[in-house]
Amino acid sequence: MEIKYGESLEFAIDGGPAEPTVSLEKEEALRQIIRHGFRAPVGISQEITLTIAGHSYAVFNLSGSGVGIYLNAPGQFEEQTRLVGMSLSLGGQSFVVEGTVVHLSSDGAHHLCGIEWNSMSAECQDVILDFLKKSRNALFT
Repeated sequence: MEIKYGESLEFAIDGGPAEPTVSLEKEEALRQIIRHGFRAPVGISQEITLTIAGHSYAVFNLSGSGVGIYLNAPGQFEEQTRLVGMSLSLGGQSFVVEGTVVHLSSDGAHHLCGIEWNSMSAECQDVILDFLKKSRNALFT
C-alpha cells in the first residue's frame, strides 16, 4: 500500500511495502509540529511573556521542557546560546529561568525561537505543569 500526501490521504494497493511519499515542504511542516511532549499553544489573551536581557517576548507555546517565543527581528539569538537570568511571567507570577536556544525559524509572518529549559524552580515547574494540564483539558475534552 502506498500513502500519498495531497489534499487528502490516498491509498494505493500495490502489493509492496508502504512507502510514504512526502514533499520536502510537507516533511518540514511535519517536523515543525512533532514534539517529544505536549506543547500548549498560548494565546495573546493569556499574557505569558519571557524577558531576556530586559526585552520582553510574547510566548506562542509552552511545555515542561521548553518555550516558543516570537522574536522582534531575525538575528537576535544564535542556536545553542545559553540564556541565563530570563524571567518567565505566567499566571500573574514571575520566575527566573535558564535555557538554551535550540531552534530559530520563520513561519512566513513571524521570526520564531525555541528555547529548551535548563533550570527553573520547583514552583515554576508546578505552575507550568498546571497550565499544561488546564490547556490539555480545554483542547481535548
